[in-house]
Amino acid sequence: MSEPTKILEGLSAISNDLRLVAVLWHVLAGAALVAVVIGWWPSRRLIAGTLSLPLLSVSIAAFAHANPFNGLMFVALSLALGAIGLPLPALAPGRAAARTALVLRKRR
Repeated sequence: MSEPTKILEGLSAISNDLRLVAVLWHVLAGAALVAVVIGWWPSRRLIAGTLSLPLLSVSIAAFAHANPFNGLMFVALSLALGAIGLPLPALAPGRAAARTALVLRKRR
């Protein structure tokens, strides 16, 4: 088992070396948030798939910096999120809520 100081040094190296990647992910997340605020609703599958991409990039970074534990954990997390999101209906969340409200209104 590695010493805590070595682990922290390795994580610091990853964060310092890949700062541009982190900035790009944050810009993309901000653009997605703006798009949702102005009315765009992505499908549930797209949401799950898109959320798994940053986790996969963390895994790639961890493997590239000789950190196999974090690499494996983030691959597993990314695959789990993808496996959960794949069977979801492609219907956008806003439309699903509107249909549910319409169905409930017709029953009354």
